[in-house]
Amino acid sequence: MCQKSVWMTRTVAIGALLGVLGGCASDMTGVISSDVTAFRRIEASKGAIPDHVLAGARAVAIFSSTQAGLVIGGKGGDGLFVKRLEDGWSPPLAVDLVEGTIGLQIGAQSEDIVYIFNTDEAVQRFLEEGRYAVAEMSGSFGETAGRSDGAELPTDPVAIYNRTSGVYGGMVVGGKGFAIDMELNRRTYGPDVTVDQIVNGRVDPPPGTLVLWKLLDTGETSDRHAGVDTGS
Repeated sequence: MCQKSVWMTRTVAIGALLGVLGGCASDMTGVISSDVTAFRRIEASKGAIPDHVLAGARAVAIFSSTQAGLVIGGKGGDGLFVKRLEDGWSPPLAVDLVEGTIGLQIGAQSEDIVYIFNTDEAVQRFLEEGRYAVAEMSGSFGETAGRSDGAELPTDPVAIYNRTSGVYGGMVVGGKGFAIDMELNRRTYGPDVTVDQIVNGRVDPPPGTLVLWKLLDTGETSDRHAGVDTGS
């Protein structure tokens, strides 16, 4: 009976994890809407991104995701990546958030994450490799907000700001990262689109993009470098 209970518990946990990883938005407009909301939540939290950090960003990636786990955990979510251009920002590039963890952990948690790329070299490396990853050790309870370890200075190649809510705890060792989602990019921009065309503004932006651009340029609680052309 005990073994059966353990098996059932693991089955439920695995099912929840698959549901998390499979519960992504189906189109770019939905991704933009979800990630704009995530960005606003971070800006309203105690871990808000400083004005000068966002003003100097060479690119930004935004995610809203849900995490669930029991012993083995995972996280999935759709996100977007925009690159700063001479006249504003690029159309959004679809990216997938991927995270795996191993350790003593239990619970469920939602998380909003913003990656700030501070150098052109960091942007180019991500675009050439098609992925970005970082190792971490974490565990949290309740709502938290702030920068990740290794993101204490805005001069770091990539700074990570996050806001979490829910209950999720334990001694966890894992890694988080994201990769380019060409399937969604092709559904959005056309079957022959390339990453270079998207991030250099040579495609028509999907609905909702102007809201994202204005949010990155001006925020909603401060006057960020308002002279930048948003492409509207």
